[in-house]
Amino acid sequence: MLVLGALTKSMTTEKRDFIAAVLLFSPTFAWFYIINACFYEHIPGGVGQDWTFLGQALFLVSMSCSAIIGSMISERLNRKRFLVIWVLFGVLVTPSFVIEETSIFFLLPSIFVGSSVGIGFPSCLAFFADSTKIEERARVSGFALLLAFVLFLLIVGITSGLESVEVLFVLTILRASSFIALLISPLKDVQGKRKTWKTVLSNRDFGLFYLSWLLFWLVGGISTLVDRWLPPSPTYDATMSLGYILVFIGTAFAGLISGFVADRFGRKKPIIFGFIILGISYAIFGVANEEITYLASQLFFGVSYGIIFGTFFMTVVGDLASTDLKERYYAIGSLGFILYMIFLLFSRVFKLSAPASAVTSILSLVLFVAVVPLLFAPETLPEVLVRKRRLKEHLEKVQKIIEEEKTP
Repeated sequence: MLVLGALTKSMTTEKRDFIAAVLLFSPTFAWFYIINACFYEHIPGGVGQDWTFLGQALFLVSMSCSAIIGSMISERLNRKRFLVIWVLFGVLVTPSFVIEETSIFFLLPSIFVGSSVGIGFPSCLAFFADSTKIEERARVSGFALLLAFVLFLLIVGITSGLESVEVLFVLTILRASSFIALLISPLKDVQGKRKTWKTVLSNRDFGLFYLSWLLFWLVGGISTLVDRWLPPSPTYDATMSLGYILVFIGTAFAGLISGFVADRFGRKKPIIFGFIILGISYAIFGVANEEITYLASQLFFGVSYGIIFGTFFMTVVGDLASTDLKERYYAIGSLGFILYMIFLLFSRVFKLSAPASAVTSILSLVLFVAVVPLLFAPETLPEVLVRKRRLKEHLEKVQKIIEEEKTP
């Protein structure tokens, strides 16, 4: 409650719109990560099982491809009706994962479940952007990310000792909770300019930010080529598990903090900071290949992901789309998953691998290059809003001093 109070202090966005935007996004995002973690990365055998890995590839690729299709369909339908169908589709296909993960029949549910999240995700983010004021969008994005990963850790903790069928029941309820957002918000259709794919891709400002976004996913893809992050040791598994948790903790809290920073000082500074700290962490890990440096790199990856996803993908894209229909902008952003999957596919199928010390040198170089487009990108938070906020804060301080002087 304290976090929510500090977040909504002096906000002009209606609380109903704020709650609806968060409840539509956060349960869906948590659901996506739990599906990916429970049924692909941490099931018995992991991605080493051929059918499981192929299912994960189909899951992520179908999600990205369906986002493109969904962004075009949503422009011709009533937004509320489309989002209701989207959530209902997700609720209905979630139980399909009851099929054995090592079977060929695992592939079809992977396609359906990936499509069920991708087809409506651009509209979800477009509604999120349309429901928030530009000067408050980043902090709401940060809070939505925080809630998503709190739900992730909570659900994973609750379902850790349950069977697959019981886990799917909990996930179905989690997915259905987004209906609450559709009940409390009128979800009026937003009138905006419809942009072609060519127009969106030829937008110079969007292109500069998007290039950095793709380079970030390129780093994620290259990291899959690492044969082993640390030398074998009795604590290897425990260290890897702790690193996995640190990624989510870093993402959750960095997303929230960077949201306040981005609304106060602009979007570019936190995004550049996110790239730089991750580049430095990989550079250090390449020199000192130890447990502490690995954990630091994982924490910084989470911090970087929280900053870049929350500030760029959820905030800057909405800023740049402005009065346009935003679905196509967000759909193009989802294609970063395909870039990641290309590397994952090659590393698994062709058994490609490299020492961590060699790969981290490349990672740090790519991250530093990713900063270059941001130096030429515009600041999407209007300067007039920054000055207005500073003037308001100054007047409040003056008013406080006057009241203190009048008090005996």
